[in-house]
Amino acid sequence: MFGFNNTNGVTIDKNYIDNLKEENKDLLSIFLEIYEAVIDKDIENLKQIIPNIQINHIVGNSSSKEQWLNDIENENIKYYGVDIQNCKISINNQKAKVELTSKIRAKLYEYNGSWIVDSYLTLEKEDNNWIIKEILI
Repeated sequence: MFGFNNTNGVTIDKNYIDNLKEENKDLLSIFLEIYEAVIDKDIENLKQIIPNIQINHIVGNSSSKEQWLNDIENENIKYYGVDIQNCKISINNQKAKVELTSKIRAKLYEYNGSWIVDSYLTLEKEDNNWIIKEILI
């Protein structure tokens, strides 16, 4: 799991993290672990974290998990770094949403550069574990 002291390409304000409740830290760490795995091209970890769902992309399209992982492996999608600028976490019973505004340095298909993007995870708690139900990354 992502360690909040780990800055392998992902940055977030430590003061923000220090003020989060433990459950919110757990939810945020899922998102941070995904970003770190994309940066590291850690396909095996991404297979474990993300269930077989459609992946919604910040460039406006969507793909299967398998196609998304192939795009990362083939470097059609390549993240160099993610600077998280804003985060909102909401929990309602067994459902949660993590919304991030980030500056992403990446190659996304034929585009290479830096963008400010809004992304999110929606999750549901199953057997006391948070499971990703929808993702925009």
